[in-house]
Amino acid sequence: MKELNKGRIGLLIMAMIWGSSFAFNELAMQSFTPYQLLALRYSIAALCLLVIFRTKILSAPFLVIKKGVLLGIVLYLAYIFQTVGLFYTSPTKNAFLTAFNVILVPFLAATVMKRKIKSYDYLGAIVTLVGIGVMSMTSRLAAFNLGDLLTLISAFFFAWQILFSDMFAKQEDPLVINSIQMITAAFLANVVALIEGQTFDFSNHQSNMTVIYLAVFCTMIAFLLQTYSQQFTSETEAVLIMSLESIFGMFFSILIVKDYPTIRTLIGAMLIIGGVLIVELVPLARKNKVFIKESKGGK
Repeated sequence: MKELNKGRIGLLIMAMIWGSSFAFNELAMQSFTPYQLLALRYSIAALCLLVIFRTKILSAPFLVIKKGVLLGIVLYLAYIFQTVGLFYTSPTKNAFLTAFNVILVPFLAATVMKRKIKSYDYLGAIVTLVGIGVMSMTSRLAAFNLGDLLTLISAFFFAWQILFSDMFAKQEDPLVINSIQMITAAFLANVVALIEGQTFDFSNHQSNMTVIYLAVFCTMIAFLLQTYSQQFTSETEAVLIMSLESIFGMFFSILIVKDYPTIRTLIGAMLIIGGVLIVELVPLARKNKVFIKESKGGK
């Protein structure tokens, strides 16, 4: 299997796992606050990574540690805004508004990394943004609530996290970078929970199992897939594949917490899929066109 395809498949699996997290976060917050949930989620993930990759982590150069810490800070900020935002908006809307990072990443990459963005990348991102807008906005501005605003702020930090992951995964060992990222996020989450005076109640078995799933699959495994897969894809392609997280988020929200979408939501979902297909299929069509021309020229 080509490395590019490995990257695409890895990101697609990660998007599916992340998509399930919106509904499971909703279930977990029946017993835990956002601060408690993130502290537990990252602590479990960080502990697992420390056990598995302790030798690599302890021998990591200082520069790698700095990069991992930066990723961890940005990641925690993204998740605290997203998780608190879920208190004030629906899981489906939370999932789709998070996908706003689709439009942000190409522009951040063009500014920070001085990369040229192809026309079909812009077109795909714009179509995806329109889909997000169609899904989330209503005829009343008041319908855009505090939870939606917090979720959009989280999307800004997710965009930076994706961009930094793209840069660092091509430079350093993805396993080490991801492990330090999780450890940093766990440290910050526990400090904030301590400052907030949070006390944990583990009496709800369903919530406890939900947190374990979020920690192991949606945090440890999903981010390992992200840092590994982004070695083989561009940041624009990566973020557009990962935007499918919102589609999976809608599916799992219907399945698990019965958060049924409106017609507007479904139209927005179709546009988001269209944006992904533009980025995936246009370059493939161009390559095939060039190949056909070269084949004819060689006869």
